[in-house]
Amino acid sequence: AVIAHAKVIVLKTLVTVTLKVRNPYKTGTNNLTFIHDSFGEDYKITTEKYKKEHKLPKNQTDFEIVEVRTSPYGIVNWALQYSDKVEVLGPENVVKSIKERVEELSKKYNVNV
Repeated sequence: AVIAHAKVIVLKTLVTVTLKVRNPYKTGTNNLTFIHDSFGEDYKITTEKYKKEHKLPKNQTDFEIVEVRTSPYGIVNWALQYSDKVEVLGPENVVKSIKERVEELSKKYNVNV
């Protein structure tokens, strides 16, 4: 009998990813349950800082800005899964990876973008 041992390399590189989470109800209280389900307590809401930096009205309630610490690779599939609710704002290498995946999927399913 031959026993094969696989060597597993674990990438422990985490990055801070900034997400813009849509609030379709414009209620002023965004439902971030899916963020909590995915990242537990390991996320930070930075909406007010973002609004100030981008000179947006304080009473604008159609989104939340959330920062998460996560794998730059795993977040790509996660972001595509929640693409109806989430836009990845940064870092740029993660945004680029998502764009590449969208291009691949567009070609695969013959969608002109």
